[in-house]
Amino acid sequence: MKMNYTCPRAAGAAVLCGLLAATPAFAAQTVTVLLEDTFADGSVAETSLPGQSALYIGNPGNMVVSPGTVQVNTSSGSEKMHTYFASEGSPVQLQVGQTLRVELNIVPSGIRVQNNGGKAFRFGVFFDPTDEQVTRNTNDDGGGSTKPWIDATGYGFQTRIVQTAPEEPETMWSYGKRVDDGITQLLGSNTAWALLSGGSNFAWVDAGEYLLRMDIKRVSETQNDVSFAIFHGETLMSEASFSDDGATFDEDNGTYNTFDLLHIRNSASAETATRIDFKRIYVALLEGEDDPDPDPDPEPENVWAGIEIPEHGWISTPWLGAIWIAEAPWAWSHDLGTWMWLEEPANVEDAGLWGYVFR
Repeated sequence: MKMNYTCPRAAGAAVLCGLLAATPAFAAQTVTVLLEDTFADGSVAETSLPGQSALYIGNPGNMVVSPGTVQVNTSSGSEKMHTYFASEGSPVQLQVGQTLRVELNIVPSGIRVQNNGGKAFRFGVFFDPTDEQVTRNTNDDGGGSTKPWIDATGYGFQTRIVQTAPEEPETMWSYGKRVDDGITQLLGSNTAWALLSGGSNFAWVDAGEYLLRMDIKRVSETQNDVSFAIFHGETLMSEASFSDDGATFDEDNGTYNTFDLLHIRNSASAETATRIDFKRIYVALLEGEDDPDPDPDPEPENVWAGIEIPEHGWISTPWLGAIWIAEAPWAWSHDLGTWMWLEEPANVEDAGLWGYVFR
């Protein structure tokens, strides 16, 4: 980026001068991948973070694994899946300024046509503070017979999967935080959740690939901003967000900043789809910000306004002349070979910079 300065009359001629001064570079966002599993080896049994993590499912007979795809054939009941993106005893501790990003790439097929069901596809990230990780297949929404997840905390969302867009006032999503540790089910019971509703309504395309994203950003010691988005290809289909300050939902259990568990719950095929292919599971820790206004085709550093700047630093064209800002209000005109006086109130204060003058 260049900073332009408009200068008043100089030596009896109207001029426009712009200093070729670079602005501070935007701080690049750093990304630490915690898990990115594309199932390339056709197996879900191994854990070797960040490339893969064992995927546990409630009904293994409903799962078909092939290179690049985990196919889950939905039955008449709900199907649960979970995996871990951090090792036992070393959960992610979200720090101020960091964002935990979770993405699922899914291809649902046999999607129900009519909007006659609930928000039946659900996922979230959690942490169980009192029990070891559950490293076995289970279709129990509480983690097994001993209900280890009864006191798990986390954020999550629920979405409809339907080929007919819901009509208002019905909404596409519910989203929020798990607040009631007296309920054993992790995602199966809304009683355990403080939920909001929202998200733009849309119709899913049967057998289309979708990316579901959840971001948890720790804004301060007392606030998390949680956002959700669904993409179909490059198109953003729906999004929603909320801020959690520990009392957002009239509760007082603080914000959640510790995570290691990704849990997925899909209801019966009559409420979602007969089959869901999982193509990718991605969890990463982001720090810093994306460039808010990225230039898709930035000019090289030695080019300004399409004109290549030689190594000596000045440019001269039929419509543009070069001046050297020595010590404002004095500037040396390269083309005229003389000093120029920038009349008050000159707004050029820097020295030792090349400027330019429209002829």
